[in-house]
Amino acid sequence: MIWLIAGLAWAKAPAHVDLNEVDKWEDAADPLLDGPPGCWNVAATADRKVIVFIPPDLFTSGSQYEEIIRAEITGKLVDGRWRVYSVQKLDRGDLKKVNPLIRIMPSIADNLDIIPLIGTFPGVGEKAPTNLVREVVDEWGGDMSTSIADWDDDRQGVWLRREVPVRKKPRAPVSQVDTFFPEGGFEPTELDVTFPKSFKAGLKFMRFRIDDAQFHIRADQTPSIESASLLMVGMGITMGYEQTIKYHSFKACDS
Repeated sequence: MIWLIAGLAWAKAPAHVDLNEVDKWEDAADPLLDGPPGCWNVAATADRKVIVFIPPDLFTSGSQYEEIIRAEITGKLVDGRWRVYSVQKLDRGDLKKVNPLIRIMPSIADNLDIIPLIGTFPGVGEKAPTNLVREVVDEWGGDMSTSIADWDDDRQGVWLRREVPVRKKPRAPVSQVDTFFPEGGFEPTELDVTFPKSFKAGLKFMRFRIDDAQFHIRADQTPSIESASLLMVGMGITMGYEQTIKYHSFKACDS
């Protein structure tokens, strides 16, 4: 991968912070998406909402369907790879729950597993879980990324600002990726990814238009919360997707 690196000071950084050493923050930013190095037993709660809208046509008046799910996640994350991963879906008695997705389009329903942004799934059991958000993450990246570091005087920390292609293809549109390092250290606490207003992404053998996609991760030494949202348009439907995962614990495997 070719990196175009520059340091740009919007405010004067402290003497111990050299904004030209962007590569150090680049390396330190990876664990926010990869997960911390080593072996970790993970527990989390996921909340996901999917709304599917089918517009009216000559034969129907259109339809709107909603699915709301809360689930408990447990697993083992080893050097950024999920070796064990389990989801137990729970009822949410305070919200109406409808699950019509199988009747609408099986290929979409088959790709709406509840899975985190953090870590990768080389294959857990017979089938690696997947969903539309994960498809976007897995296509993310390319042969070139532009990186800039600047000092935030109000928050007393460094922002690493990157432009990363949304696909591993030439001339792909870029996303804005901002990572915050308190006091200019090398333990990031925030990751915000804002994608182009619209771009194309795949779901197995289909391509859809993705609108207003954004991802967010917060951490305190280990990840604490992540969220993802987007709109998907294609095959005669519009689907809104929101998912939040709150991590209760990241415990070292030998503890």
